[in-house]
Amino acid sequence: MRFIERIQVENEGFLGGLDVSLAPGLNVLIGSRGAGKTSVIELIRYALDAGSFTTEAGRKGEQQAVATLDGGAVTVTVRDGDHHWSVTRTSEGATTTTLGSLPSCTVLAQNEIETIGVSPAGRLSLIDRFIPTSRAQDAGVRAAAELTAALTDEIGIALIELGKADEALTGAEEVELQLLEAKSEQRALLAKSTATDSERLQLENAQTELNELVQRENQLQYAHTGLTELGQDNARVQSRAADLRSSIASVIVGSSSIAHAERAETFLAEASKNIEFAIEALDSEISAASMRRAELDDESRAVRQRLDTTQDGLSQATRRVQQIEERKGQLDALRARRVGFIKRLDALKERRAEAYENLIGGRAERLLARQKVAQRLNDSLSPQIRVTVTSGVRLDAYTSAIVASLRGSGLHHKNLAPLLAEAVAPFELVDWVERSATSELAEAAGIAVDRAAAVISAMRQGGIASVVSSDVDDHVQLELLDGPEYKPVEHLSIGQRCTVILPILLALDGEALVVDQPEDHLDNAFITSTLIAAIRRREGHAQTILSSHNANIPVLGEAARVIVMDSDGESGRAVSADELDAPLSVHAISEIMEGGADAFAARAHFYREDRERP
Repeated sequence: MRFIERIQVENEGFLGGLDVSLAPGLNVLIGSRGAGKTSVIELIRYALDAGSFTTEAGRKGEQQAVATLDGGAVTVTVRDGDHHWSVTRTSEGATTTTLGSLPSCTVLAQNEIETIGVSPAGRLSLIDRFIPTSRAQDAGVRAAAELTAALTDEIGIALIELGKADEALTGAEEVELQLLEAKSEQRALLAKSTATDSERLQLENAQTELNELVQRENQLQYAHTGLTELGQDNARVQSRAADLRSSIASVIVGSSSIAHAERAETFLAEASKNIEFAIEALDSEISAASMRRAELDDESRAVRQRLDTTQDGLSQATRRVQQIEERKGQLDALRARRVGFIKRLDALKERRAEAYENLIGGRAERLLARQKVAQRLNDSLSPQIRVTVTSGVRLDAYTSAIVASLRGSGLHHKNLAPLLAEAVAPFELVDWVERSATSELAEAAGIAVDRAAAVISAMRQGGIASVVSSDVDDHVQLELLDGPEYKPVEHLSIGQRCTVILPILLALDGEALVVDQPEDHLDNAFITSTLIAAIRRREGHAQTILSSHNANIPVLGEAARVIVMDSDGESGRAVSADELDAPLSVHAISEIMEGGADAFAARAHFYREDRERP
């Protein structure tokens, strides 16, 4: 069993010099108010980066830990059999560890238990604590969501390029007609002139080659622009990689990730060189094409000048053919690129569909794991407590993404966003926006066609990547049997909420559970009948670290270690850290804890009855 074996504080502050050893089983921090019990708990959370169930608890906990360290550092030693690891974190946030990854640990502040129940995110986080692979699952879901969003952005860019190409090509047919007319006029004038077959052929060849050169120059310039932008993007990534590698090296000493980060930098630097070489090669090709165009122009001009002396207007007609040929060459190049845009768009959509399938699959696996946890908890805690996990009914993130996409459009986004979120799935909505599927959106959302068109236009302007990747998360319902019926935890009193959350927390095996004053808002009957039993069930499976003012917890819970904290107002210290029956432990429990003597009496009565039982 992996457990927290020791916590040390290095500073001149309130807990300076603290050095406390902990046991694998139940550890109880006791002492008068202000002795530093909560600070010890928040230092454990801070050192192990254990996170929190609510944003507010995490913020306050970190503030307290940093203030307690006062420029110093905290070191937590973790043990698993004969193996020891240490994690040191400074007040500035720098972490040094001898372990590849930080050990998992669940920490709750004094009021955090009661707020978990009313927070949908907190309830989800509570269930996820029971899933060993939850972090990996969440990471997989996030990666699939990020890829889906990135591909949606790329699709948006491709659609813009395609739209511009289509707009530019609207006059292509007219240019074709103009060219036919200009060539017809040129042929008529040539027929009247004394131009030789060789001169006519020279003109035709020059015009054909000019058309091809214009196309090539346009394609080369397009490639040049793309490579230049790619080089700029690569330079930004290269700079970010250097900063990240430097950050890893300064925070985590001896990590193998540093070598991988350095290789990534080398790869990006090599890519940057290759992009520069490619741009240089394009510059040479563009220069060569420009020179050839100048040569053709000189050749054509000489021929036009000779022919102009034999037929009035021929030079002007020939120049007009050349100008229209240039315009046609630009359009032909654009038409070829348009084919590429469509192919790229189809490939991007195919990749996004695959990424979205992975996203949906990851969410389905996560749901199944959560439902298995719910079933396990129901098996052990029913009928008093019931846990239900429902698939993807939390639309708040999806709704917020729609609001952000519509903001500034003049539409009533606060009313529209919930309506759209309820009526249309994210992927379907994004697909309709990209295809301008106005009638489909109007029918699904029950809105007028013109309003649907306005929504599509606004969402295209506002961006839809965050819409398609938004997390339509699962919903966790916790209920308490109150008389003949179950009541949702949101509708319970603070004390009743704690009677739901604490047994669930204490059913968590495999990692240390650290709770500040779990007895708050609980009566002694629940503590002795339910809470103590749940604590004792964890014995041998996982470590429990509690701070408490209630003597029943260490005494009836048969604490393996009692840590007595004291303070003179200027600094806090651990007076002792010993077994429950040690003289200092017994004295402290009897003198400073609520119901100390009664708790020991209850314990003696329990063992007397146990011995007398046949």
